Amino acid sequence: MVAGHGNFAALSERWPALAAAGAFADRHADSEPVAAAIQLRLFVEHLVKQLYRRWQLPLPGAGSNLFDLMKADLFARALPEPVIARLHALRRLGNDAAHGGEPSADQVRLAVRQAHDVGRLLLVLVDQLSIDTLPGYDSALAQAAEPSVALASAPPAEPEPRPAAEAVARAARAVELNEADTRTELIDGLLLESGWQGNAIGREVPVGAERADYVLWDEDARPLAVVEAKRTSRDPLAGAEQARRYADAMETAYGQRPVIFLTNGYELWIWNDAPSAAGMGEAMRPVWGFYARGSLRSLIARRTEARPITAQPMPTSVHARAYQQEAVARVSERFDAGHRRALVVQATGTGKTRVAVAITERLLAAGQAKRVLFLCDRRELRKQARDAFAALLPAEPLRVVDARLPADPPERVFLATYQGMYDLYRAFDPGFFDLIIADESHRSLYNVYRELIDWFDARAVGLTATPLAALARNTFEMFGCENGRPTFSYPLDEAIAARWLVPYEVWEASTRFSREGLREDILTAEQVRQLEEQGVDVQSLDYSSDELDRAVFNKDTNRQVLRTLAENGIRDVDGGQLGKTIVFARSQRHAELLLRLWLEMYPQFGDAARVITSNVERADQLLERFKDPADVLRVAISVDMLDTGVDVPEIVNLVFARPVRSFVKFHQMIGRGTRLRPDLFGVGHDKTHFRIFDHWGNFERFGQQAAAATPDAVVPLLTRLFLTRVELLQAARGGGNFQAETIARALIAADIADLDERSLPVRAKLRAKREAQDLALFDRLAREDVALLREDVAPLMGWRPLSDPAAARFDLQITAVQRARIAGAGGASDLEADVRERLVELPANLAQVQAQAALIGQAATLTWWDSADTAALETLRRSVRGLMHLAVLVTTGGAPRVYDVTEDEGGLRLSRRGSGVSAVDMRRYEAEVNEELRHLFDTDPALRRLRAGEPVDAADIDRLVKLALVGRPSIDMAVLREFYGEADGLRGFLRQAVGVNPAALRHRFAAFAAGHPGLTGTQRRFLQLLEGQIARYGVIGVPALYEPPFTTIDQGGLDAIFPDETADAVVALIQPFAPFTQDLQ
Repeated sequence: MVAGHGNFAALSERWPALAAAGAFADRHADSEPVAAAIQLRLFVEHLVKQLYRRWQLPLPGAGSNLFDLMKADLFARALPEPVIARLHALRRLGNDAAHGGEPSADQVRLAVRQAHDVGRLLLVLVDQLSIDTLPGYDSALAQAAEPSVALASAPPAEPEPRPAAEAVARAARAVELNEADTRTELIDGLLLESGWQGNAIGREVPVGAERADYVLWDEDARPLAVVEAKRTSRDPLAGAEQARRYADAMETAYGQRPVIFLTNGYELWIWNDAPSAAGMGEAMRPVWGFYARGSLRSLIARRTEARPITAQPMPTSVHARAYQQEAVARVSERFDAGHRRALVVQATGTGKTRVAVAITERLLAAGQAKRVLFLCDRRELRKQARDAFAALLPAEPLRVVDARLPADPPERVFLATYQGMYDLYRAFDPGFFDLIIADESHRSLYNVYRELIDWFDARAVGLTATPLAALARNTFEMFGCENGRPTFSYPLDEAIAARWLVPYEVWEASTRFSREGLREDILTAEQVRQLEEQGVDVQSLDYSSDELDRAVFNKDTNRQVLRTLAENGIRDVDGGQLGKTIVFARSQRHAELLLRLWLEMYPQFGDAARVITSNVERADQLLERFKDPADVLRVAISVDMLDTGVDVPEIVNLVFARPVRSFVKFHQMIGRGTRLRPDLFGVGHDKTHFRIFDHWGNFERFGQQAAAATPDAVVPLLTRLFLTRVELLQAARGGGNFQAETIARALIAADIADLDERSLPVRAKLRAKREAQDLALFDRLAREDVALLREDVAPLMGWRPLSDPAAARFDLQITAVQRARIAGAGGASDLEADVRERLVELPANLAQVQAQAALIGQAATLTWWDSADTAALETLRRSVRGLMHLAVLVTTGGAPRVYDVTEDEGGLRLSRRGSGVSAVDMRRYEAEVNEELRHLFDTDPALRRLRAGEPVDAADIDRLVKLALVGRPSIDMAVLREFYGEADGLRGFLRQAVGVNPAALRHRFAAFAAGHPGLTGTQRRFLQLLEGQIARYGVIGVPALYEPPFTTIDQGGLDAIFPDETADAVVALIQPFAPFTQDLQ
């Protein structure tokens, strides 16, 4: 041993460069943590490169860096997982320090101990020393270490090289880290992650006759938290009562009850068991990390500051709409009952953001939230949310989350996009936010961003406009709701029936080409002549309808789309120009073609149309222009950007110039036009409906109902690849194919090593991941071992980064061939043919492909496959996988072809159809009747009686309906009778359509009040609310008196507020305003 290497002296003789680097880091961990971290990175680099030399491992490629060397399959297999994990941790720490990071002394000291563990294991694995002869880490030796030997610039003399297989066999027999050390390392790592270090952490703290494993101290020396740590093999909740005793004793001693954490190193639970003014203590729940000091202070302070959420006044921002009050009330009740999550489903345009602001206001007022985070999926939606919060909560400063956020910002309301927050969330401790509101919470959020929501130990509210039938089961599960039963739901049909949204009418349009495609056999002689003049080989034309506007454009087909809009779209008040319109195009090229055609066809309205997509410069400015009611920009041609979330109440036309396959997106696109817009066509002339032009049969495709939602059945590519490799391993083991087994083991081990343990889904299965990295599992490969790989580890593969999908697909193809060949299953020849087809698609003129031309040429022939074994296929996979994205470029082709063939006028179709939603169609009829009969409100006796709530006979009803039919041919008496039945139903329909005379209504209620002079204040309030509901809706039924908003006065509704006799009188009072009864039999 070389004197001066302290804790690393055992490495001096055999690994002097490691000894020097480790000793330097050990000595300078406190005084120069950055320099020490960089030396630890050098420690890793020397170790890895010397192992490559000693074991004669092939380099993964020219110019391989340290990360490449460590991730190589054979190297990853050659060392036990604890060694690999520590080497990566040391590498990352050193990289961060070398690039401006500032690791703490505590972090570096922990890393030094990790390097020391690695050094000891290295001497056991490689040099075959006994672990008993190697001393453990001694902190007293750290300062005594004098790095008297410089880092070696050349490797020392090496022992006789041994093949990697032998090294692997010895590694399998290596000693494992002491379980207590592993547990401590895991817990210390989690503490460091949340900023706990130095004297803030107490270890083995005396508490009466016992000792607490950890105590987290505040700056005033009072305990903020106590941590009870169990062995990794035990349930962490087994220590709950023991931890409670510690908390009891500390509360007595310090006057403050600490928060309890329970852990075994793999799992971590929080228990804030102290009661508060808002209720009893909180139940134990799992968390992903320790709270930071500031978050623990807030949690403890809340015990005295918090009050029941339901006891707070209903925010004024939702007073106007009873359903919004109900949404806020239901979420408040759920949180007060101890639940942590809620799901609110509201149709687009019904004010989800307003509900979010009201929930925020209530929690802040109740002292149950210090910081609130609002998440959405685009910057435009973030801006809209910010404007809403600023308008409805003007006293609360707002902040967009970014990397510059201080540790304790003064703001209480924060906004971020999912994408932006996903890059930053690990910089916050799990307790930083108290409430997270996740907008558009549906399947894509679950699949991509659930990790972000789960990281924070915050209450969470999911907001979505996705219809219940289309919501996946795991969306309900994510927000703690039973499948199909959200916390609150307000669907589109209810919102339209209640007049909070406007209905729509559907115009179906198509041409012969859009229905049948562009094919030689359907062309007329004139169309053939036009194509031949454009130099087109007519006999080669064979495009299906689905390929139109994707693989091929026909200008005149798109002219028909624009002509239908221009001639039939809803226009402004004087009919001079189109109302605000969104055209949903199929692609960026399609959108650009539509704009060029618009400019050709309507040059006088050239400024009225623009392409607004994420690929257009200054798209945000164009969107602001489109939102401005006074701006000349009327037609926005878009691809995806305006499909969801954009709030433009003036929109009166939507053009579906593309097929839509997703019901969720289809529903969201319709929602762009449903918002109310008073006085859009002049004072007193509101927006009553909007028009949809469907050129691709979308309404026919989706029909009246969405199919019931099912969990997303798409298995991620990397999961499929992993499962296929497991099957290859099983086939190789069963067939005694050692070569294939070795290859499969290496690939599977590399896949598992690539799982990032910082990822929450991986952390949730950390025990399974580490069990799968035990080499003994592959030696056994028993039924339970295969089940572990398939059921626990395989689903985690979907959380690995997929940087090159084309390469991974090729990996899957090759692995499937290998498996089929060894298993003797049918289909191997077809799989081989698929691989050859992919190889042929590689562009031979590119330099990258030419470098592998010999191998590609051989593998493209049948004779090569006759002699190719598993190793040969593996060589092919490694050599070619990185080129496969080039084949994708070829198969996707260039720009679509553009033709200009005049559509046959006989093939043009334009017709109106039902929306598929009864409430939409009923409201549309109501709007048309109201518009037609409005001028008769003051002159027609029957209309005056109807609007005053007085009796109207059947003859009057028929006469009024006929008046509407004369002026509105689109209103069909047969349809009305189908919707509403005969006289009684039509009477209710007409009352809804024409509304109520305000003066007559006021007189009716004033007379009632005069006849009941003993009404209490609460009863008068009930009557005022009742009068307002009738004035707004025209009708009301008795069951509604036992529902919100009337139950906000008293949960018992009518009977709880009035005695029986007066309640009967109230029922009689509203009888003339009873709603119609639908008869669809």
